Amino acid sequence: MRVIPLLAVLLALLAAAPADAATKSLTASSGDVEATLSWRTGGIFVRDIRLQIVRAGLAVFDQQLLDDSGEPAIDLPQKLRVRDLDGDGEPEVVADLYTNGAHCCLYSLIYRYVASTPAAYHAVLHLWGNVGYRLKDLDGNGLPELESADDRFAYAFTSFAGSGFPIQIWRYSGSDFEAGDVPTHWGDPHGAYYEKAMTMRSIENAIYFASVNYALQYPESATSLIDPAGRCQAYLPYGEEGVLVQAIRPEESTGLLAQRYAPDRYKEDAS
Repeated sequence: MRVIPLLAVLLALLAAAPADAATKSLTASSGDVEATLSWRTGGIFVRDIRLQIVRAGLAVFDQQLLDDSGEPAIDLPQKLRVRDLDGDGEPEVVADLYTNGAHCCLYSLIYRYVASTPAAYHAVLHLWGNVGYRLKDLDGNGLPELESADDRFAYAFTSFAGSGFPIQIWRYSGSDFEAGDVPTHWGDPHGAYYEKAMTMRSIENAIYFASVNYALQYPESATSLIDPAGRCQAYLPYGEEGVLVQAIRPEESTGLLAQRYAPDRYKEDAS
């Protein structure tokens, strides 16, 4: 019995014109902007993915979606949105597509209106990986944030099923994505509470307190060493990997205030 190579079968399937091919589409609108994302089904992958954007009744953008190599995209469209992401009064067009495959990958193409250019709309791509995202106004300012998680942690320490994904909050700035702010100095009064909590732990127990943190792109605290008086003795630069090595004076770590705890006052009634 002759065995046909699997690759040859795959190529034949890709080349064949499926009889059940059909055109599908997604449509979304906001104000006088309406977008339609259409594609052809049939076979293993979709094809002829095209985005059309109409403004005030006039088609100003009509292009086929291409991949990074300039070839026609074959990724499966998931969702289409038209929404103002940056508060400039001009809605962006957001197309979400899925690359097909186990666990991966979802990405978004966000199209921004640029009236002074022939193409009218310019896109920026953001890869979400396994985790995807949700549009949600988290701070109540009327603009949506993009709530996601850090896909770099997939398989980092264990299997995918057991992987934990730190939350990421992104915002669209008008031409690109921003995930957050990087602290400029340790213990910023207007920053997150984590470094203040470290300080309080060291003071209330009169001990050295060390905290080790992930070297994320947008950290809220640093890997730090706090002395028994609540002073930051040393810390690593925000977002950078490294090892913090410091000399300490154990005799200064008296635990004086922690000694206020009197277990005898909390004896349980044995009866």
